[in-house]
Amino acid sequence: MLSIPACIKVFNAKHELVYINAWGIREHFIHSEDEFRKYDHINTVIERDQPRILQAFNDALNGKISHIDFGHVPEKSKHKWCYSTISQLVVSNSEKKYVLFSSVDFTVYKEAEIEAIKQANMFRLLLDSAPLCIKWFNNKGELLSVNKGAREEHFLEGKTEQDIQSWNYWESIDSKYHNDVKKFMHDALVLHKTTSFDMKHAPGTSRGLWCRSVISPIVGADGKVEFVLFLSQDITEQKSYIQKLETLNQFMVDRELKMAELKKEIEILKKSTNIKA
Repeated sequence: MLSIPACIKVFNAKHELVYINAWGIREHFIHSEDEFRKYDHINTVIERDQPRILQAFNDALNGKISHIDFGHVPEKSKHKWCYSTISQLVVSNSEKKYVLFSSVDFTVYKEAEIEAIKQANMFRLLLDSAPLCIKWFNNKGELLSVNKGAREEHFLEGKTEQDIQSWNYWESIDSKYHNDVKKFMHDALVLHKTTSFDMKHAPGTSRGLWCRSVISPIVGADGKVEFVLFLSQDITEQKSYIQKLETLNQFMVDRELKMAELKKEIEILKKSTNIKA
């Protein structure tokens, strides 16, 4: 164990250190036998992770193996993050229970994970801040998630991410537009094409009836589509206004046509009765 590039520790059931290898000695700055006796492993762990370590320790005494990552108190270890396997150590001809604690430096991986989560949260915050209904799909066209605007638009508040991924969003689209949307999704995935269009929602599936939508591919550095964004903005009010204008315009056109017909009839009537203007 002396040459293994990992911190190897053995504890008795009272959480007292009974063995640590050379790697662990260097990692935890143990310089004397007195420091060895006074070593308190729990206090080397950041407070947030201490309950998990204690639970894993107790589980190990009962024969369960745990794999866990945790943070170290900066002054108590050379490593900021460790990944550990905690298991029971059986010693021949002894009824005493021991716990084997083997750890490797996990700092690079954990910090990369934290950064990825940070970026994902920032991405989510940006999407949730947009006054739009946004759905995003993987490169197979499968729904991955939606933003806050989409949850509100389609009555999905309180739904889990698993619920969202199982949601049949096609039911929210008027069947008349299904073929168009399928084509636009295909164009995004295969042709890397962005398309803008208006579509109507099925009644009762959305707060608005009409949406102006954009389906756009997100292409990675390798030139392949990684995600597809489906962005929509409610235009129900605008559509209603346009429809009213169209109705009014048609009324005006019909009136002008009627007036023209009446004038023609009057002219015919004048000629037939020899009435002079």
